Amino acid sequence: MAHAGAPGRMTALTPAPAGGAVGVIIGTYQRPAMLRAAIASVAAQTHPVARIIVCDDGSGDETGQVVAECAKQGAGPVVWLAGAHTGHPGRNRNQALGHLDGLDWVAFLDDDDTWERDKLARQLARLDEGGVDLLGCGVTAIGPDGAVRRVYRPATGEVTLVSLATVNPFATSGVILRRQLFSELGGFDGHPRMVGWGDDYDLWIRAAARGARLENLADPLVVYREGQGIMAAVGRDWDQRAFSLARMTQGLPGHAYAAARRVLWGRHHAAAAEAALAHRHRLAAWRHALQAAAFFPSRTAWATLAHVGRGRPPKGSRFNN
Repeated sequence: MAHAGAPGRMTALTPAPAGGAVGVIIGTYQRPAMLRAAIASVAAQTHPVARIIVCDDGSGDETGQVVAECAKQGAGPVVWLAGAHTGHPGRNRNQALGHLDGLDWVAFLDDDDTWERDKLARQLARLDEGGVDLLGCGVTAIGPDGAVRRVYRPATGEVTLVSLATVNPFATSGVILRRQLFSELGGFDGHPRMVGWGDDYDLWIRAAARGARLENLADPLVVYREGQGIMAAVGRDWDQRAFSLARMTQGLPGHAYAAARRVLWGRHHAAAAEAALAHRHRLAAWRHALQAAAFFPSRTAWATLAHVGRGRPPKGSRFNN
């Protein structure tokens, strides 16, 4: 059975003026100092926000006190939602679903990330031109020491369902979308196993499958801390990733979305083949490589088969460490 918010006929979105009310959903768990910096970066926006909704995944520490202090210091209207600990970022963010009344746009920010001061203003300027329902932006990635590791500038223009299946160009902390769209999709998939990989990607895919228009700004407007979150720990759990893909693709409707399903599974098996090869699991590598070619016969699949035939991942592969 498809999960809540599975793709279907999309209700016509009510045009929301870019100058409309923006709410920011900040997910957090036991990182009060980082949370303070995240809230401060929202409060410093040149375009003021209507509401900051802090979704606390049962921290049980001074997080509530930090939120109260930020509100007193002029961060604006702040709502603190403290639920039981789940370890599930998507389910945690979904606490905000009942607190979106009066908002036109919803933006996401993780507690260990921050925004540049003109992040919302730059995005709303594009949204004011019309025709876009979900908009991301570029990212500056820093390490635990604060040093810049890389700057990611995504391609501009429409992100179609098939291109989204080929690569996920969206950082959650960079996304702003119509409140109506977020509500109609039912928020993030809250299944207990949709953790660490796929819960945010799944939301973008369901939005595209419903007919929403997705785009990115190339400008790096988010400062993202690498190696801090759940993804760093479980992103290479291939059984979990396969489960997530099954959840993500089971709701894609009809033959029109067959290409997206094939691309998603082809990419999954190609990456799993390289990982198996790096760990000298040659039989598993062959199995995944052949499945990659069956799902999505492409240069990536043929290259993966060649790597397995040579018995080693390509030079520079992320699995060579």
